[in-house]
Amino acid sequence: MSGGLPERDEMFLALAQEQKLLTGGRVFSLRQEHPFYPDKSIGELAALKGFLTADQTAEIYRLVEEKLGGEAPAPQPEPPREAAPSAAVSVEAVAVAPEPEPPRAGAVVQADSEDRPIIGDASVRSFATLEQYLEFTRANHASDLHLSSGYPPFVRRFGEFCFLDRSALTSDEVADLIFPHLDTGQRATLEKSLNLELALDIPGQGRYRTTVIRQRLGWDGCFRVIQSRIPMVVELGFPETVLRLADYRQGMILITGPGGCGKTTTLAALAEYVNTTRHEHIITLEQPIEYVFVPKKAHITQRQVGSHTESYQRALRAALREDPDVILMGEMRDLETIALAITAAETGHLVLATLHTTTAARTISRILDSFPPHQQPQIRTMIAESLRGIVCQQLIPRLDRTGVALAIEILVVTPGISSLIREMKLHQVATATQTGKRLGMVRMDDSLMDLYQKGIISIEEAYARADDKRMFAPLLTQ
Repeated sequence: MSGGLPERDEMFLALAQEQKLLTGGRVFSLRQEHPFYPDKSIGELAALKGFLTADQTAEIYRLVEEKLGGEAPAPQPEPPREAAPSAAVSVEAVAVAPEPEPPRAGAVVQADSEDRPIIGDASVRSFATLEQYLEFTRANHASDLHLSSGYPPFVRRFGEFCFLDRSALTSDEVADLIFPHLDTGQRATLEKSLNLELALDIPGQGRYRTTVIRQRLGWDGCFRVIQSRIPMVVELGFPETVLRLADYRQGMILITGPGGCGKTTTLAALAEYVNTTRHEHIITLEQPIEYVFVPKKAHITQRQVGSHTESYQRALRAALREDPDVILMGEMRDLETIALAITAAETGHLVLATLHTTTAARTISRILDSFPPHQQPQIRTMIAESLRGIVCQQLIPRLDRTGVALAIEILVVTPGISSLIREMKLHQVATATQTGKRLGMVRMDDSLMDLYQKGIISIEEAYARADDKRMFAPLLTQ
């Protein structure tokens, strides 16, 4: 075994790269995803993902058998299920130009003279393209790359910033890295508004949610890594309660939490669950589109604000007339969007949306406070009837600094909780959540305490993120 793969599969990857059929980024992706497909060889997985055709896979395996001195027949990979036409079209290939060797993963994090964490990999100093920086970011399991004028490049890795081992970038250097990846319309938008949001698709690597802005020292780019495969809900660490929420056919499910906590990934996982289990019409409204869905049982329409529609409001109004079963909204940002989302949930659709709030009670308060006082009694009634559940999440650096841990709060709206919302007794929601454990409800503070007691996170991290800090304060002095 080498790198967790059988010798035959390792040789397959080496030959595929040698023949320029797989890039370093796709090889890395296959290695990462192979554990989720234990019944498939690496070649079958490459064909399933659309990275290789069946003929290409068979030919590489023939060469593998020649090198190994065997005569086993080349395997016949299974074609992708239902999504075969889309997958085959999306990766024409694979006939790509030669790429530089992928950056080395697993570099050591050190501290520089200013006590800043720094990834000690000198190869970064030779990077000349955005692709190299992004592949290094993905290979080192970082969630974000920042290219900021006046600073060295830095990444967010397991919740913490780490600088890369090179000198500060000038504004022109940042522009030279980013601008070649923008089309004429995007450049015009950026020059006019000095702000641009887009999803950048790098062949052989994947997609990145990208924000480019102009700041005091020059241009600034932030790139969020989007995984190539939409994970299942259970892979993210959520209990079965969250899946049961997705089984509703109408109503509203809210995914909340601070920025960078994985709300978009959770939304995508819930939509993918519907996609694989029900024959329904899913419409997504995003800014920008992050995960690209491959239709399985469901029909999926994806619209991007700015490219396919002028605003969330226009897109949501149009969606109500497009015969949807499920509407996925990237974020409920303002009063009109919230009002339309509530209306959609009331009129027989399942609405999945996000908010930047940290607890279920604050989420409900945030929605209500968006409306004028004279409308709030009516809105309370509408929310009490349409809200199905709230999932609050946080990603917290692990104590061993090898990754992040998921802390969650789950509110399942029961008749009792509906009454609390209708009567504006939101201060009692936390207590109702605690007493609803048998229904799968969880309080954020209880989730944090459980992670601390299992030795997964530090007491300082738990205390900093707790809602009621009194239960954590005594443990700080121990």
